[in-house]
Amino acid sequence: MSLAKIPFLVSVIWGINHGLISPNRPLACDRPLSRPLVERYYVPCMEIVRKILCAISLIEVALITNSHLPSSPFASCIPDALMPIGGLQSLRITTPFILGCLLNALGTLIRIHCYRKLGSAFTFELAIRREQALVTDGAYSIVRHPGYTGGYMVVAGWFLAQMSSGCWAREYPEKTASLSATALWLGLLFPLLVGTFLRIDAEEMMLKGRFGKEWEEWAKRVPYKLVPRVW
Repeated sequence: MSLAKIPFLVSVIWGINHGLISPNRPLACDRPLSRPLVERYYVPCMEIVRKILCAISLIEVALITNSHLPSSPFASCIPDALMPIGGLQSLRITTPFILGCLLNALGTLIRIHCYRKLGSAFTFELAIRREQALVTDGAYSIVRHPGYTGGYMVVAGWFLAQMSSGCWAREYPEKTASLSATALWLGLLFPLLVGTFLRIDAEEMMLKGRFGKEWEEWAKRVPYKLVPRVW
């Protein structure tokens, strides 16, 4: 176990917070938008996921820090029940961990790029601003919904980094970790995954209705929604 792991964990926490927090509050849009059941729970569910993922990473940061600073006043705040089954020495840097951190960071950079390209028009709620223009350059010249691509990379990178061997979530008592991961997937991540696909179709319809021929020409130039040459 090494303090060198902490900067990587902090970068993952930074990525989750920047990738899963809306850069803008929803304002007035051109038309009222229907809010089906999936849409009403999409943003609150994403916030819950963000807090859970950050908490798991913070626990590992706290355990590593505590092992190097046992006299810290925060040491007594960490219960023994959080100790991994193989002891603190089981927390280590591995290749999957590094790859996950890199994927998370790349996804975060894509999200930030999209935030800047769309400006105030980028919200987590489905809406089209009155002054909104159709953005077709930057990442939007490669796929039509790069923000979602980046979001998937942020979460997938976290899972690769934090659910791989040598990480607290994996080294914690195996049965507990397995059940927790299953509950997180079935209860929160799967609905978010389904909700995202539904939102993409809804956004396509909204943009086509708003920008008409301009959107159709863009869709011809950029035929892929999320992944170039795949989908």
